[in-house]
Amino acid sequence: MLVNDSGLNSQQRSEVERLMDDRRAEFLATDQSKERRTWYALVVVLVISLALNGVMYFVVVHTSRKICGIIVSLDEAYAHNPPTTPIGRDIADKMHRYREDLGCG
Repeated sequence: MLVNDSGLNSQQRSEVERLMDDRRAEFLATDQSKERRTWYALVVVLVISLALNGVMYFVVVHTSRKICGIIVSLDEAYAHNPPTTPIGRDIADKMHRYREDLGCG
């Protein structure tokens, strides 16, 4: 028995126990609802993270292709007409290494 005998008759006791059972059921339903909302929130965060990663990957690949085009053009220009100054040769060497590091064709 959940309710102690403190001067309540059986009808009052059963009413109090019913109300307590209702409260307990309401609490458990609320607790399950919170758990469900937590899972929904985690799924939403995961989906948004994946979407942002996809967008960022697209931006990086697209930007890399543009940069590769510039680097290849400069590297080929330096290969056909080698620079004559030490600074020019240093820039040409760095451009060629940068082209190799990025994997530009």
